Amino acid sequence: MFRNLLRKEDVLKMLVTWLEKNRSAIAPHYGYSGRGMFGRKCFGLEGSDTEIQTALMDFVADNPQTLGIVRNLIKGQQRDNMGLSMIVYFPDVDIQAEG
Repeated sequence: MFRNLLRKEDVLKMLVTWLEKNRSAIAPHYGYSGRGMFGRKCFGLEGSDTEIQTALMDFVADNPQTLGIVRNLIKGQQRDNMGLSMIVYFPDVDIQAEG
């Protein structure tokens, strides 16, 4: 059986590139520390809930090989309200900004 060799970190880096290419209003957050993380850092996406979820679905449509990993990321996501926007963050994944 074929094994997916992509890691969560790889898929999130692909997602950031995809968001930039598609001029998305969603902002990546590197080093976010959410509720109950006690200073641990992780990766997150800031925008409206609808924008973020739609972008994830569109990303998978363009990159079907990422479906299983994106599904697992969604299952483990946490959310914080940031006033006018929301951040969806992934407590078990920390990636660094490129460059």
